[in-house]
Amino acid sequence: MRDKILGVNIDFNYTIESAAEQIIIWVKEKKSGIISTTNPYFVISALSDKEFLEIVNNSLLSLPDGVGILYARYYLNKIKKLNKNKVLFPIHAFLIGILCSVQSFFDKKFGVPVPGVELVYKVCELASSKDVNVFLLGGQSRGLRGGLKCDDEYNMAKDAASKLKILYPELKIIGATSEFSREVYDDEKTIKYIKNSMFSNNVNHIDILLVAYNPINQEKWIQRNANKIPATISIGVGRTFDYITDIMRPPNKHYEKLHLAWLYALIKQPWRIKRVFKTIIIFPIKIYLASIYK
Repeated sequence: MRDKILGVNIDFNYTIESAAEQIIIWVKEKKSGIISTTNPYFVISALSDKEFLEIVNNSLLSLPDGVGILYARYYLNKIKKLNKNKVLFPIHAFLIGILCSVQSFFDKKFGVPVPGVELVYKVCELASSKDVNVFLLGGQSRGLRGGLKCDDEYNMAKDAASKLKILYPELKIIGATSEFSREVYDDEKTIKYIKNSMFSNNVNHIDILLVAYNPINQEKWIQRNANKIPATISIGVGRTFDYITDIMRPPNKHYEKLHLAWLYALIKQPWRIKRVFKTIIIFPIKIYLASIYK
């Protein structure tokens, strides 16, 4: 079921497995488009970026990446049942929000998220048995302050491709590169590189394009360039290559159980502080205000 959170479309009726299966079906049907792994940061960013909002809202799938989106939906559905005309409604709504936060540590009633990392693994697993090809683009190592590490020898996308090939030997990887930037001035060189890789592998299109240029930038890159390749299904994968290459280890079960993956990411990559602030502070505030004024 497609619903809206602060005006952003989210598809809540998919699991990792069903989403991956649907992607493969669209590849076989030659139905092109973008898959968005939408989290609270996406939603907050879309509020002030109309272009990005349109990209997400027009995507083939906008999947709830992270529990924050699920909390918001659960909370908003509960608020709909209240009488907004009552004087104490804002206080009642606030207390329900606090209760939802507390409940999140003890039960799973909010639903099941579709994390981008796990989706990529599942898509590659299915692609390996369905004669579906893949291209990996982007991904770069960063220091504690978020600056790019100047290591000309390391190519994260190629490293990620090698790791995926070990997991799924039959996966048809057409190419992988982290050599180019997400900026418009590099688009022509990037497309030329991808087309050369296609030519070398005797294919005339990319079935699944995985783009790791960080949220918003990667979706805009896809919007500008996917049809030029052409690529059938394109997925913005954020820091997924970091996990595949073991540059960043997945959070342990304790973090996952308490829904604190964001805290783990912040500890490992402290330069994400602004993004985390938007996710755990600004997003809940926006949801609360929307619930009492609309």
